[in-house]
Amino acid sequence: MQSSEIENVLAEISDSLDYSRRLPENTTGPCSGIAKALNVFLEKAQARDASLSEPLADLLDARDDAHTANLLLRSAKKQLQDRTKALDAALKKADNANTAKSQFLANMSHEIRTPMNGILGMAELLRRSGLQERQLQQVDTILNSGRALLQIINDILDFSKIESGKFDLDPKRFNLKVCLSDIVELLRPTAGRKDLAIDLDMPSDLPSYYLGDAGRIRQIVMNLAGNAVKFTDGGSVTIRLSGSATDGKGVLRIDVIDTGIGIEKESLDS
Repeated sequence: MQSSEIENVLAEISDSLDYSRRLPENTTGPCSGIAKALNVFLEKAQARDASLSEPLADLLDARDDAHTANLLLRSAKKQLQDRTKALDAALKKADNANTAKSQFLANMSHEIRTPMNGILGMAELLRRSGLQERQLQQVDTILNSGRALLQIINDILDFSKIESGKFDLDPKRFNLKVCLSDIVELLRPTAGRKDLAIDLDMPSDLPSYYLGDAGRIRQIVMNLAGNAVKFTDGGSVTIRLSGSATDGKGVLRIDVIDTGIGIEKESLDS
């Protein structure tokens, strides 16, 4: 094999990087030893190339995985930016709604209290105008109910209580008999239109005055008694007070009893 042939083969191997090729080995001739030596070199190069091909494939796979992960990261970043913008918009909307709520409460506080105070003022003047006993009782019911309603309005419009999610009790000395009698008088016209009898059953041996939150008691009993009148088509509705009072302490029970459908058994506990 001539040296020019060896050069041509080596050039082809160099271009193709195909180390599996071998030079023809002549038994005689000046280039025979060179061809054998080059074949040994090519054999080692082929083995080295084979040993590097698997890690190279792994590196190429890792590069592809990194590229994919980078695309996913960009997508996640874009989604995070979009969600952040949406969250900022939602927070701004909530803040605007909170501001609007505060403005609404401030406006309603004025708009509701003003006519309520006018009603109470006129009822107080009417009370002083020399009414008959029955009329006086009716005006007192208007006054007591109006004051109770005004207290509820004050609680509803109290922003801090709305934010805290709770109402605090306000215990004061009050006349329980008057409180319950006012409820009966308020519901009597509605009950009368349905031919319902509505009465207060309160033992004479119980004291009239107690220390407690009259507004809350009125609110609860009014809700129960109002529903009793609403869902009773015939018969009667009775607000019954029972219990005992000794040494300045009372244990009382208030029942609302009706001949209607009542409250479902599973709802009684609440």
